[in-house]
Amino acid sequence: MARFTSIMTNFSTGELDPLLRSRVDLDQYNNALAKATNVLIQPQGGLRRRPGTKHILELPNTSTESAGNGVRMVPFQFSVDDSYMLVFTHQRMYVIKNGALVTAINGGANNYLATSITSAMVDDMCWTQSADTLIVVHPDLQPLRITRTTDSAWTATAITFDSIPKYAFNLQTFAPVATITPSAVSGNITLTVSAYTGDTGNLQAATTTTVTLKSAASSTDNIYAGLCVRMTTGAQVNKARKIVSYNGTTKVATIFPAWETAPLAGDSYKVVPFALESVD
Repeated sequence: MARFTSIMTNFSTGELDPLLRSRVDLDQYNNALAKATNVLIQPQGGLRRRPGTKHILELPNTSTESAGNGVRMVPFQFSVDDSYMLVFTHQRMYVIKNGALVTAINGGANNYLATSITSAMVDDMCWTQSADTLIVVHPDLQPLRITRTTDSAWTATAITFDSIPKYAFNLQTFAPVATITPSAVSGNITLTVSAYTGDTGNLQAATTTTVTLKSAASSTDNIYAGLCVRMTTGAQVNKARKIVSYNGTTKVATIFPAWETAPLAGDSYKVVPFALESVD
């Protein structure tokens, strides 16, 4: 029986997924391999044997720092001429360039950069890189910015954010007793507020823009922010101001707008929800 020999010159598709076997209707099928083991596919269509490995660095192998606890290699492409392999182990980052370890990081005695990334994080950490900056994130890690200045100058700093939503772990609430009576159940109605009580006391001190509440006032910062302080005795009796901020340590509440004349220490006050009052 005659033997038929087919010459293949193009392997640009690479290794074929087993699910696509016998898909002769696809153009890619004719440029594919069933198995491509230890070879690299070239864009021109040919292939070559993959290069071997080279021993570059022996990572720590003691205690928590042991490489056996976790290692992650992250490529870092700064430019066409400067590319690196960053090797993360427990709280260390090694820098490899041109097949060699970069030593004396930041001019010090260590051949690694200290980081807050632990061996327990390396498997699940994610990253993104642009120009000279690599940003690393993990559920148990404050986002980390790793910056390259030169081959041996690297920094790792935690990223800080503005206006971070925070959970109120020690939430305190202020719930004054009040009675709100509507004049009707439909149409244009009037709401009448009466018999409301709030946090009362006597001022320790005051200026035209602040009032120092009683010493027993809450020690939680800004718990009164957004509420209203109304004077019940003194020169500013029955006049109210909105509390814009409150310092729980000093008991000082900043008010708006300013008093025409500052109340006096000892004058009595009432703190109630701002919606129940009007600024006079």
